[in-house]
Parts: sequence; structure tokens; C-alpha cells
Amino acid sequence: MKFLKILSTILLACIALFFVIGLFLPKVGTFNKEYNIDAPADIVEAEILDLYANHLWPIWETEDTSIVFLHEPGELGYTWESDLVGKGACEVSLGENMSIRDNIIYQGHEMAETVWQLTAGKKTTVNFSIKVFAGANIGARWTNLFLNKLMGDEINAVIADMKVKLENL
Repeated sequence: MKFLKILSTILLACIALFFVIGLFLPKVGTFNKEYNIDAPADIVEAEILDLYANHLWPIWETEDTSIVFLHEPGELGYTWESDLVGKGACEVSLGENMSIRDNIIYQGHEMAETVWQLTAGKKTTVNFSIKVFAGANIGARWTNLFLNKLMGDEINAVIADMKVKLENL
């Protein structure tokens, strides 16, 4: 019986630490990286927009087969709905100086903002940045702590595929 009291005290202390430390973690996680692609900037821009036409990150369709994507005619973004993931939207806009910006809204809350800034030269430089907003969600704050590892590999793979495709045209 004494063992169970000690074990339950340790478990409660760990849970309390999780929440207390979580209160002090950043509300916004960021990932920034620069890529160089040996292709004209307008072709790189078209390829990035094609990523959005195909729902940007293919993990959505492989992890949740019930997800349905809807595109409004003439719009760059899309909405989604699923029993597992819920409802959300990706609003995409083109900015000046060859920039592409998206806002992810999930269940009515702004969750993330991505900016692709392209710079033309001998190669196209792509500055990719994403901000993920956790707000008061303690679990999301912990996720933001590991954002570079969680998202970095996926983003690097998407850009690497794009680089191979465009440089071999």
C-alpha cells in the first residue's frame, strides 16, 4: 500500500510539473530555413502554389482517409473536414516581391502562418518560415518546443522533392 502512495504521489507531481512548466513555454513556435533552388523564381513560385493545390503536406491524406478537401473556384486556399481531424481552412495569398503567405485556421482558431519569400538570382533563394500559435493550450506549447524536429524533416523532404523536380527540368 505504501508503494502505491509513493507511486501516485510521483505521478501527480509529474502531471503538475507538466502543466506548470507548460505555462512558461512560448505561445508561438517558429521554424525558419533558407533553401536554394537552381530554377527561375517564377517556376519555383508556380511549384509552391501547386503544393497548395494538392493540400501542401500529403500527410493529411495518408493519416486520415475520411478527410474531404474543398476548393473555392478562383481561390488559392482550401478548406477541409473530417471526423478524425475536424474542420479547418488554409487561406493563401500572394504578396509583393514574390511572397506567398498562408494562414491555417482550425476549429475557428488561427493555428499557423507560413511565409515563402522568394529571391531571384542565379538561383532562387526560398526563405521559408512558419509560426505555430499555441495560445493557452499547454499540449501545443510543448509541441512548439520540438517544432524544428517535428516539422523540419517533413518540410525538408517536400523542398528536396521540389528541388530535384525543378532542377531536372
